[in-house]
Amino acid sequence: MSSIIPFSRGTSTFGNADLSNCEKEQIHVPGSIQPHGALLVVDEQLTIVRASQNAAGFLLNDDDQPIIGSSLSTLDAALAKQLADASATDGDSTPKAITCNLQQPMDCMVHRSGPYHILEFELASTLDEGITQMLQDGISEITGAASLQSLCDTVTRLFKRLFGYDRVMVYRFAFEGHGEVFAEQCEANMEPYLGNHYPASDIPQIAREMYKRSRVRMLPDVDYQPSPIRPKPQVGESEDLDMTLCHLRSMSPIHREYLRNMEVQATLVTSLMCGNSLWGLITCHHNSRKVIGYEMRLLAELLAEITATRISALEGLVRARAEQGVQQFEQRLIEAISNDGDWTTALMDRSGQLLRPLDAIGAVLIHDGDILQVGTTPAEADIRALVSWLSEHHKDSVFHSRAIGIDYPQFASIAATTPGVLACPVSSIAGEFLLWFRPERVRTICWGGAPTKPVDDILSPRTSFAKWTEELKDTSDSWSEATLSVAWLLSASVADVIQQFRAMRVMIAHNQLESLTDQIIRSDLPALIADSEGNILLRNKAFDGLLWNDRPSLERVADLPRFFEEQAFASQNLMALLTQQKSWHGSATLDSRPVLMRADAVFAGNNQVLGYVILLTDISDRQMAENARRRFPQRTIEKITSQPTGLGENSRSLYESLLEVVVENAQLAAIEITDGIDVQRIPEMLEGVEASMSRTSQLIGNLIQHAESMAVSKN
Repeated sequence: MSSIIPFSRGTSTFGNADLSNCEKEQIHVPGSIQPHGALLVVDEQLTIVRASQNAAGFLLNDDDQPIIGSSLSTLDAALAKQLADASATDGDSTPKAITCNLQQPMDCMVHRSGPYHILEFELASTLDEGITQMLQDGISEITGAASLQSLCDTVTRLFKRLFGYDRVMVYRFAFEGHGEVFAEQCEANMEPYLGNHYPASDIPQIAREMYKRSRVRMLPDVDYQPSPIRPKPQVGESEDLDMTLCHLRSMSPIHREYLRNMEVQATLVTSLMCGNSLWGLITCHHNSRKVIGYEMRLLAELLAEITATRISALEGLVRARAEQGVQQFEQRLIEAISNDGDWTTALMDRSGQLLRPLDAIGAVLIHDGDILQVGTTPAEADIRALVSWLSEHHKDSVFHSRAIGIDYPQFASIAATTPGVLACPVSSIAGEFLLWFRPERVRTICWGGAPTKPVDDILSPRTSFAKWTEELKDTSDSWSEATLSVAWLLSASVADVIQQFRAMRVMIAHNQLESLTDQIIRSDLPALIADSEGNILLRNKAFDGLLWNDRPSLERVADLPRFFEEQAFASQNLMALLTQQKSWHGSATLDSRPVLMRADAVFAGNNQVLGYVILLTDISDRQMAENARRRFPQRTIEKITSQPTGLGENSRSLYESLLEVVVENAQLAAIEITDGIDVQRIPEMLEGVEASMSRTSQLIGNLIQHAESMAVSKN
C-alpha cells in the first residue's frame, strides 16, 4: 500500500471541519482549486475580482503578471464578448464551455455563483473518435437493457471502454443509507469489490447533497497541491464563494486520504438521479494520474442521465406489476362480500396474495377488537402490546423495523420468531392495523472494510479496505421503499373493504348497533346508507364534505343526482339501483370533484332488499395523474426539443436524431410509471423524468455546440 500522507488543511479552507467532524465539512467553499486548470471570478462589469494563485502562469505563462483588478477584455476580448452574450441565458445547473485561445487552445467553463461569473480554464482536449458517435452508441446500449442488473452491467462495461479507468462500479444506495457495489468491471489484476457493502458514514450526507447538484466530478491526481484563490478573505470574514458547480473545486482532504488508503490515484464520479433522489453513483478509479477533458466529462454526465431515466422505467415496471396485484386482491375481497358476506375468510384463504408481495411469513389484521392471523405470527398478548404501542406512536403512518428486538427491546419476545415487523393503520379507529412479519435471516454481509471503526481510529478515514464479514442475527431482510408502498396500498384496500362491510352491518341492524354507526360517522371514507325505500338513514361528514358548501338537505337517494355534473347519467344509474337493484360502479363528477361511485343493494338471505350502501372515493389525485399521463408526451417534447441557436445543418440533424432517442427513453419511463396505481406519486415521478430529459437535451446541445466549435477552431 502507498504511504499515507498525514492530513493537512494546507491552503484549503473547507470551513472549520477536521477529521473528527467531517459531516460538517463545508466542501462547497474550499477556497482553492485543483491545479490542472485555473479559475477567475468576474463581477458584472467583467472585472476580475479574484483568481486562483496559478492563474497568471496557467493562462499567460507569466506568474508575475497581475490579473486581479484588470478587465477580462484585456485578457481576451473575444472571450469577454462571448461571456457577455452567454450570461443573458446561462443558468447555474449546467455550466457551459466557451472555447478560447490563451497561448494555446482552452476550454472555459462558465457559470454564476451569486453576483459573480466563475470562469474555469483547462487545456482543450482532442479526441481520436467522434464524441457524438460515442454518445449514439452509448444511448443505444443503455436503452436496450431489459433488467436493472443487465443495465448496470452494461453501464460499467460502457464506461470502462469509453473512459479507460482501471475500475468502474455502479454503487447503489440502500434504503437504510449504506451503499453496495451493484455492478463492476475492473482489470484482471485488481481485487474485485462487487457485492461489497459500505456504511452510510463513508459518504456523509453533505457530500450526497453535493452529488445531487454537481453531477460529474473528476480528481486527476489525489496528491495534487491545491492552488488557493486570492485574495483570501480578511480576518473574521467567511469564505463566501460557493464553488458547488466548479469542476476544479478542490476535493476534501478527508476524501483524498480515504482514496489514498484505497490506493486510488485518480477518480471520475457521476451521479444517478432518479427524480429528486440520489439512487447511486457511477464510480471510476484509476491507479495512476488521469485527466479527461470537458467533452468526455459531458459525455459521462449525459450517459448517467440516460441511465437514471432507464432505471426509473425498469423500477416503475416492477412496481406497477406489484400494484396491479394489489388491485386484483381488492377486487376479490369485494366479490367475497357481495357473494358470501364474509370477506375475512376470503382474506385469510388468499393468504398468498397477502403475504407474497411483501415476502412475509405471517400477517395479522386487528379490527373490531378481533385478531385475525395467518401464517407464522407472534403470540396474541405480544400482538396486543405491539398494537397498543403503535396506536400511541404510529396511528397515522407506516411503521417498519427489520430488527424490532434490537430497535425496541420491549418487543424482544416478538423478535424471537419474527424480528421483521411492518404495520399500517386500516382505519381512524385506535388499534386497527394490518401487520406483516418476516423471519430472522442469519446471513453474512461482506463489507469493504469493517463497518465500524475502532475507538483509536475514529478520527481517521478508513485505512483498511480488506473484506470484512459480518454475521447478522436477530434481523430480517430489509423493508424496501417499494415494499412499503405495496404495503400501504394493500392496507388501503383492506380499509375500503372494512368500511364497506361495516356500512352493510350498520344498515342491517342500525337500531341495535350504535357503535358501528359511530364508526361509519367517524370514517374518512365518504359513506351513505339508505333503507329499502331509498330513505337516507346515515351519511357521514366525509360524504358531506364532497357536497356543496351550503350542505343542502338530503333525505332520499333520489335527491342525489342534482349534485352531479352528469345529472341525467347519475339519475339513470341511481334509479336502476332503487328499482332493479342494479349496482353502479363507476366514475362521475360530484360538485366539480371527480369521484369513484360504488353503489350496491344489500339483500337478506331470502333475497329481500334490506337497503343500499353508497361509498364514494375522491379521485382528484387520480385525475391529476391521468391528466399528467395524457399531457406528458407532448409536454415533454415541447419542453426539451428547442434547439440551441447557431448550430450548423449537420449539427442540427445530429441533435434531432439524438433527441429522438432521448424522447423515446423518456416516454418508455413515463409508460412504466403511469401503469402504477399509486396515483399520488405519478405526477411527481413524471416531473422527475421531465427534469432529467430537459437536462439531457441541454447537455446534448452543449456537447454538439462544443464539438462544432472545436472543429471550426482546428480548421
